Amino acid sequence: MSMGKAKIVLLGSDALFREKAADALKGLERERQLYVVESIDEAMACLEESNPDVLICDHSPDGSDFFVLLEKMCTSSSDAQIIVLSYGMDSVLITEAMDYGVAYYADRSRPSDELLPILVDKVDSLVDIRRLKLEAEMTEYRLQTLVEVADKRKAPFHELTHFVLERMVEITGSKIGYIATVDEGEGIMNMFAWSQAGMKECKTHDKPLFYKLDETGLWGEPVRQGRPIVINDYAQETELQKGVPKGHVKMTRFMAIPIMNGDRVVATCGVANKDGEYNERDVRHLSLMMNNLGEMYDLANKDIVLHEAEKRYEGILRNIPVAVAVLDADGVLVDSNELFMNIDGGTLKRNMALDSAEGIITEMRTLFDECRERRVKVTKLLNHNDGQHGDSYWRATVSPVWDNRYRFNGAMLVMDDITNEYESMKLLERTAHQLRTVEQITHHDITNQLQALGGYIEIMTDMDVPETIKKMISRMGNSVDTITDQMRFSRTYQSLGVQKPLWLDISQEVKKAISDTHGIKMETDIDGIQIYADISLNKVFFNLFENSMRHGGDVTRVEIKREHQEDGSLLIVYTDDGKGVPESQKQNIFNKGVGKNTGLGMFLIKEILSMTDIIITETGEEGRGVRFEINVPPGKHRIRPDSV
Repeated sequence: MSMGKAKIVLLGSDALFREKAADALKGLERERQLYVVESIDEAMACLEESNPDVLICDHSPDGSDFFVLLEKMCTSSSDAQIIVLSYGMDSVLITEAMDYGVAYYADRSRPSDELLPILVDKVDSLVDIRRLKLEAEMTEYRLQTLVEVADKRKAPFHELTHFVLERMVEITGSKIGYIATVDEGEGIMNMFAWSQAGMKECKTHDKPLFYKLDETGLWGEPVRQGRPIVINDYAQETELQKGVPKGHVKMTRFMAIPIMNGDRVVATCGVANKDGEYNERDVRHLSLMMNNLGEMYDLANKDIVLHEAEKRYEGILRNIPVAVAVLDADGVLVDSNELFMNIDGGTLKRNMALDSAEGIITEMRTLFDECRERRVKVTKLLNHNDGQHGDSYWRATVSPVWDNRYRFNGAMLVMDDITNEYESMKLLERTAHQLRTVEQITHHDITNQLQALGGYIEIMTDMDVPETIKKMISRMGNSVDTITDQMRFSRTYQSLGVQKPLWLDISQEVKKAISDTHGIKMETDIDGIQIYADISLNKVFFNLFENSMRHGGDVTRVEIKREHQEDGSLLIVYTDDGKGVPESQKQNIFNKGVGKNTGLGMFLIKEILSMTDIIITETGEEGRGVRFEINVPPGKHRIRPDSV
């Protein structure tokens, strides 16, 4: 079989042997491309960049350099066949080398005139083995592609076309590819699809969508001649070539075939810039894939499909409660419903061009031009004032329409009047801004007054006053503390859900919440765990710990650990060794206003967690401490990525 040049990497520290081996590998009939290197790093670079067939490693007597290379190869994408040359036939070394996948092991101590012919013969043998393996894998891949194409017969034509295009580039070993539909009656080629790599490489800013068939060179030959065209030396100019635009992808090799529907060419596809030469096998596989595509999507019958689609949308167009219009490829108004015709005071007429209108329709023309240029749907919010009804707001969408040859044939315009929605949203935004401003001012002023009042109460506490007055002062202080807690709660509660939840590290949130344990022993088993929660998650642990300190009695130990459940959920369990929660209070502990102080701490915990469907319950035994179970559902917890 013809395989092209064999690629070989020769690594060795002995310069004389490298020279002899290189001469032997270059001096015979078969073409070989040899990379001679002196270090492991150079060898790895060749393996990654050139994808060689064979690696020959002439390593030092202790073998250390070779096994370093083997370990690096295990983590690379190279599947090169490996030949080891070593002084002596150490059975242990041979066994270890074979375990790494070494294909051949030879005694380096043999005379060069004996060793090198054997080495060259073995290299050719391993190259053939590798090429046969690759060819078998590619054949299997081609067959699998044909099966997948058959499975996609009901997919949209453009989706199937791009799928086949990317596969044919990959299967032929090409760098770029394209599919063009053909209208022989009009003498036009429409470049319907480019491969992703081709679009990235092409620097042509003004890419034409259509080509006149009689002005194309090689690209049009499969259509004109009705047969495959193969050029394996594109630099060698022929009478068929007519050049390419400035900035276009540089061509080195080229292959294209016609796609037939009966005896008529309906499309053509091509690939380019394969490393090796295109051959009959490439033509055969490409033709098979494209004929299959043509059989499933009979381009000659697309007129029927479009006619049926036109009948379906006719009824929708007349009854849909939004303004809809159809434009041709030049931006002329072909059809519309009454809502669109009256959008600008009834000034629109059928068969008029959008660029001859004024006001909001002028902006629609700009959107149409963008849609035609980019060949994608575009959407924009438009503001319009007709001079009679004041400002109105429209959500405008322009979608491309294709003809039966998959050429740009116009656009569908949809305009939805969202004036009421827009004004309501603006009103909500203004109201929210006003509320935030009032809250900030009020919160700031009340906080200042509470601080002043607290200072006066502290001074009064030290005054020599009757006991009844001292009790009143104490109650005043408690009231100030309660109001302060309520202000703090209101500030926290109003911020819940304002920002999108984040993946938060539980261990870090605990440290943020509990910076001072007040002598209580803290034990945790939550390192490396993240949960998807509101950014106020640290306040959950702050309030749990504060609850232990305020109501737990003589708490000496707090533990926070994790328990993975069979259903995929995660339990974060908070426990202490305090007096626990009475059974009668368990059902109401998370209700607002329940508790000895403000009754807001437990309520806030539940609200924060519920933002991402996390549930908290208290399951401890009275007299043996609290046990709060935080149940995080599947998909809302994960191992921290950097700890895996």
